[in-house]
Amino acid sequence: MIGRQVGAPHRQAVTACLIVVSALIPCELDLASLGFRLPVINTSLEIAGLVLVAALAVFVLVSGRAGVRATPLDAPLAALFAWGVCSALAGVHPVWSLKFVGKAAAGAAVFYAVVWMSRDAGDALRLWRVMAVAGCVAAVAGIAERFFPDAMQPWLSVFGPERIYIPELLGIRVKGTFVHPNVLAQFCGAAIGIGAGVRLAASRGSWMWLAGIVLVAQALVLTYSRGGLIGALGGVAAAWGVVLPERMPGFRGTLARIAAVVCALAVLTAVADRVYVYHLGKTFDLGYRSNAERLYLWRSAVAAALRDPLTGVGPDGFRWEYARRYEAGAPVSTNIVSGGIPSHHANSLYLEQLADLGFVGFGLFLWLTVAMWRVLRRGGIAAGRREAGVAAGAAAVFGAVAVHGVFDCFMQWQWLLMLLGLVAGTAVVAARDTIRQEGRND
Repeated sequence: MIGRQVGAPHRQAVTACLIVVSALIPCELDLASLGFRLPVINTSLEIAGLVLVAALAVFVLVSGRAGVRATPLDAPLAALFAWGVCSALAGVHPVWSLKFVGKAAAGAAVFYAVVWMSRDAGDALRLWRVMAVAGCVAAVAGIAERFFPDAMQPWLSVFGPERIYIPELLGIRVKGTFVHPNVLAQFCGAAIGIGAGVRLAASRGSWMWLAGIVLVAQALVLTYSRGGLIGALGGVAAAWGVVLPERMPGFRGTLARIAAVVCALAVLTAVADRVYVYHLGKTFDLGYRSNAERLYLWRSAVAAALRDPLTGVGPDGFRWEYARRYEAGAPVSTNIVSGGIPSHHANSLYLEQLADLGFVGFGLFLWLTVAMWRVLRRGGIAAGRREAGVAAGAAAVFGAVAVHGVFDCFMQWQWLLMLLGLVAGTAVVAARDTIRQEGRND
């Protein structure tokens, strides 16, 4: 039972790892800046993922089949991982691509740990509360740095005028969520979904979670990310789609209020901040710097996929292929090379998967996406308020990532892989009774 785990030490170890991962997701620290020089794994979340994989392996060895539960995502996950390894070995940078497969495996470990450790949605929901609180802390840091840059930047530099890509927190290099405002925007969009799920599932204290949603939404707006704002609203729309109003009256009204809060904060920020209005006004200007670069990246991703249509360039390999073949012809280039590693991705979740994995791998990715949506729908028709609320929140998270993913891609970050694994695991737990009932009916 997550949060109040009793029983064998190996089960307690997995639960403790899950709690630590949930708390660490908003802020991934680069331990190399402290003097640690590990060869492959060098961030706090990557180390936490390795420990979780080890603890989960011990749990499986000790518990055997009694501790393992099948899920509707097993087959697409296995196929996608197998193809990812093949694509990595045939790609442009096998070592880098295999490291990404390892990062994805940590996200899968979070998924299975949640499914196997949770007796019901209430157990898994405790992890959401931990992550929601951590998300609010991250939002406060982002808002404070925007309004009080001189005071905050010695401690945390994210929204500085030069948009520093590798900021610091108390002298430690920060990766993941705080690397760039657009990355923080993706986190905030997902965190709104987390907050919505906790709010819908809560029987008391719901005002506190609504206040947290307002806080995170304000941090999202202050990132100036157009894709993040559209993604957050798309996530709320996805949650609306999985809720059955006749089963859960009031759910859609709550979701409508959350969407209204996000829109209202965007409007108020536009009234008070001319820079925000300027960014919004450039949304459909194809000649604008970021738009021109994005269109060129999209064309380059399609060209890379057509050059290697079967296996692609390897997981997270587009950055290397782009730097080698396409960057020289870019109309605008903001590619940042840190430690010899190019920063550019395809600026689209879907084109990134197509270029990285080829057409076969992209088909497997779509298979996993459809399987996940079916799980969310099953959770949405659950009899209990808690299960339906979790399913709606999970749909908001995946919807925010999917919609924002049209304009950008953040799958290379360990925090997002772990967050999606945690949310997917919770959604499976919420839909478990519905899945069992369907199996009996079949």
